[in-house]
Amino acid sequence: MTPKPRQIPRPPRPAKPNAGFAAHFFPGTDPYDTVLIVAGLHTSEQSGVEVAHWIRVALADRPKPTRPGVILIPEVFPNFGKQARAVEWAHSGTDWGKFSDDFREYPFGKTGVRYPNRQFPPPGQSLAGLLNNHTSGTLEKLDGNEVVDDDGTPMTLLPQIKQLIRLIECHRPIRIVSLHGIHRSDNDAKTPEAGHPKAGIFVDPRYSIPKEKRKTANYDLEGFKFDTSRDPGYPPVKDKDGNPIAKQFNSAWTPQGRDDDAFALEFAKAVGDPSLVPANHLENENIKGKTPSVHYKKSTDNPPGFSLGDWAPVDGPDGRPGVPVFTVEPDMDFESWAFLDGVQYMTGRGKDMVRQPYTAKQIRPLRYIEARATSLRAYANAVIDIGLG
Repeated sequence: MTPKPRQIPRPPRPAKPNAGFAAHFFPGTDPYDTVLIVAGLHTSEQSGVEVAHWIRVALADRPKPTRPGVILIPEVFPNFGKQARAVEWAHSGTDWGKFSDDFREYPFGKTGVRYPNRQFPPPGQSLAGLLNNHTSGTLEKLDGNEVVDDDGTPMTLLPQIKQLIRLIECHRPIRIVSLHGIHRSDNDAKTPEAGHPKAGIFVDPRYSIPKEKRKTANYDLEGFKFDTSRDPGYPPVKDKDGNPIAKQFNSAWTPQGRDDDAFALEFAKAVGDPSLVPANHLENENIKGKTPSVHYKKSTDNPPGFSLGDWAPVDGPDGRPGVPVFTVEPDMDFESWAFLDGVQYMTGRGKDMVRQPYTAKQIRPLRYIEARATSLRAYANAVIDIGLG
């Protein structure tokens, strides 16, 4: 008799949206260097969360440790992720794209909205600069003025973001890998200038911003990170003689930043399938007059607030060295259901994790999508092979 497929129960809806997150530590052979891997900064990007879990189980099974130690946060807002997965379970696969935007962010405020991923300190400042005399911490602009809601109330810092900032300032990682996911609306809204969806591996390189420029920069910081006239994600520009300025993928201003750009390109190659990182345009590497891309394309607007990629790459006032932030944007935002709330049900080879008689046919979750698991594992393997080098 053929056994019936085992069904995974729908995850429960959480009671408290502000619970903390779990962090896993994997010691490396180097006692000083640490890489931070974090997923879920946008609260509900399920593909990035699954990539984090594939990394977690792979590191746990490694016979030898990686060179740097690893701090892995699979989900910054775990309870929001559970809420999203409860709906995704009913609308699995690509159909999830119709609903994922409902769980995309947990915004604060009205006209002064601040998204979770944009609650970091201004570049060059520390957590202490946000805390001031407020126990919970209030958000500030580059000019030092507080961010206020419509009623004039200062916006307070999310506790999970505060914990993440403290972790970075305490452990001072040499590299940060942020795992995200592409929403259907992101792909549908691609612009003619970009000509491609956002899936790929990108870097916010190490950079500096002069103090005298901070008050006027507002939230438009890309021009301080790299030369936008040379970056392929930005419109063509001509020099003073009217000649087009050549584009180059390593357009960061600083030597360290250009090293970060080169690292990001190797990172994208390590995924192994160019179709999973189309925004990197790896096919252009050996074509004269063309270049790959490792920075986000030009945005029509910059949301208020500072992201992890704005803050972490700049040296802090407390001696914390700037650190590059590599963002992994998997294609689309649905999971394979190899994991349920972090519990692994399927192996990397598509085998059932549950023990069963060797004569029985394989039993797998009804929602399991093997092809999706293969794609997400490709991103995870690239993080391990290159990101943890």
